Amino acid sequence: GGAAGITTGPDRALWFTEVDPVYGNKIGRVTTSGAFTEYPLPAARSQPYFITTGPDRALWFTEYQSGNIGRFSP
Repeated sequence: GGAAGITTGPDRALWFTEVDPVYGNKIGRVTTSGAFTEYPLPAARSQPYFITTGPDRALWFTEYQSGNIGRFSP
């Protein structure tokens, strides 16, 4: 598996999850100009899946493998 969830972030960029347990386990960001950035997650093999922007302007995502909810503040 590769990218799973996608959402528009508070910065108007597209944010997505990389669910692959070996090569993924990251939150990714693509700007409207095409700049691409990846942010590794601290929990090994958490397999981030769904992602959304919360009312606190943070990104919230599910961790499929660990059963947790994660929060990422861009």
